[in-house]
Amino acid sequence: MRAMIAFQKGESVRFLSHLDLMRAMQRALRRAKLPVRYSQGFHPHQILSFAMALPVGAASLAEYMDVSMEEAVPAEEIVSRLDAAMPAGWKITGAWELEDTDPSLMSLVDASGWRIALPLDMEETREAVKGLLAADSCPVVHNTPRGERVKDIRPGILELEAEPAGEFSAVTALLAAGSRANISPYLLARALAGEEGQERAGILRTELYHRTKGGRLVPFRALAEPF
Repeated sequence: MRAMIAFQKGESVRFLSHLDLMRAMQRALRRAKLPVRYSQGFHPHQILSFAMALPVGAASLAEYMDVSMEEAVPAEEIVSRLDAAMPAGWKITGAWELEDTDPSLMSLVDASGWRIALPLDMEETREAVKGLLAADSCPVVHNTPRGERVKDIRPGILELEAEPAGEFSAVTALLAAGSRANISPYLLARALAGEEGQERAGILRTELYHRTKGGRLVPFRALAEPF
């Protein structure tokens, strides 16, 4: 059996790395006593993978992992047992059965949804969004292990909208993601609010999406159903 398991990463653990997540999830799966399948060889390990690593500093409402199990377990039981075994800051929100022949979750990622809180007033954000959407390109300087690079993020901005957020503002965004194209929400925050604004931005991933053969973007929660 393969199970697609959805979970949330809360504000209190948003600075933990993807490696920290993997270790925490492996320990939780053991504590939950789920029949997780292990690899063969001298150093067996749990067979699990994640749809897409979350940037350090971001929280998320919709993370997904793929876990192979030795036997079928009802979805409700996976959720209850694993959620009870998770450390504070993480929450298991759903589980669905996948076919063994289904492609990896990582290969299915085409877009990601975000909510980015910005240290700007509503009018400033509206103007920044309007200008970005009207532009043909949006080059943003960012740091890489090989030094500074410039990336044009405009082709990967699929949707962008400003909204109020208390005394400040926020944007909701749909960005290209996955192996074919990937736009960081931090680069979008920098394009809208500058380097200082990026450092103060609150980043929340709201969903991952797959593009069907018909061109329709569907949330990952629909992958376990015919589409």
